[in-house]
Amino acid sequence: MQFEGRVTLGQVKIRGQRLELAEVEATLVRTGLVSDAAVLYVKPISGESHLSAYIVGDQAAVGDDLTEAMVKAALKKSIPAHMIPQRFTFVASLPLTNSGKCDRRLLQDLDS
Repeated sequence: MQFEGRVTLGQVKIRGQRLELAEVEATLVRTGLVSDAAVLYVKPISGESHLSAYIVGDQAAVGDDLTEAMVKAALKKSIPAHMIPQRFTFVASLPLTNSGKCDRRLLQDLDS
């Protein structure tokens, strides 16, 4: 068994700053560019831990022209730099569990 700290509560510490994953997700959706988002804290075996965002673009707002640069620029206007994910993965839809919640285990598999 591995101690994950407050990750199960959605709270992580990156570069000395504590943040809520749900707050980053909500900010992504508030940009108007994203219809749904999930943010994971990734701790690779080698390398630095980082935030990884899985986003479903809002077809009505931007169509198929959504880019990582557009999303980062929108986030820079509303949250501090340490809260901006380092990796962005565009998905058609987020995987769901049987209960209708985001299946974060499947998203972790995409990142490895």
